[in-house]
Amino acid sequence: YEKDAGEILLGGERVEFKSPKQALDKGVAMVHQELSQALKRSVMDNIWLGRYPTRFGFTSEREMEKKTRDVFGNLGLSIDPRQQMGTMSVAARQMVEIAKAVSYDARIIVLDEPTSFLDPAHQLRLLALCRELAAEGRAVAVVLHDLPHRSDTVRLGLEALGDWDACMFLPGDQPLLRRETVAMLLETWKDNPGSILRPAYEDTEGSPVVFPAWAFPELKNLPEGKGGGVVIRNHPHAVCRVSVTNPFELADADTPETLELLKRQATQRSMV
Repeated sequence: YEKDAGEILLGGERVEFKSPKQALDKGVAMVHQELSQALKRSVMDNIWLGRYPTRFGFTSEREMEKKTRDVFGNLGLSIDPRQQMGTMSVAARQMVEIAKAVSYDARIIVLDEPTSFLDPAHQLRLLALCRELAAEGRAVAVVLHDLPHRSDTVRLGLEALGDWDACMFLPGDQPLLRRETVAMLLETWKDNPGSILRPAYEDTEGSPVVFPAWAFPELKNLPEGKGGGVVIRNHPHAVCRVSVTNPFELADADTPETLELLKRQATQRSMV
């Protein structure tokens, strides 16, 4: 995204970023919520992709591994640089993305909802790492999804609904979500009134979500800062999937790259 107004000053210098590379060249890195990684490649491949260390014109895996271990060592991470990325937990992959940002010698690191898919223990470890980076003199901006009062918003909304048989949690950041899919969820609920309904493309579940009335008490008493995902995780056998044919219906427009991709998809769909 480009700024709407005003100016951006970095170290007293006015800057304009037209691409992620321009930002990186100025020492500004971002870790996106949706990790974009080559899961079949090694950890060190993911960190140095597009800027491999070379020796005599050839990629030097020895130098790449050494540099990776140096970055991990400075961050206190115990990760094998040669491990395949796809075999790692989401928490470990988040740490790798932060290490990648540090490998650019970024002085400003922005993390978009880095704790969304982490359990409490890994959330604390990640936030502790952010504090360590800040203590080194880096500016670390963390955009959190689990904000205070989010659970209160859910509770107040349900109390305002009153005595209903179900409710739908409908996000506003899925630009390709079709009306037909929303209607299909509601029609399916008529035949499955006791189920939690979610749209799904193959094995990937998404939003919106229909919660039956039996889930309301639990939704009204969510842990601070949490949302309906807590109830879904507590009752996995109650979840009923409603298949969609287009995976982009479930995509959130959380990054400029994703938004541009969805725009192209929307254009292609309108031409069909």
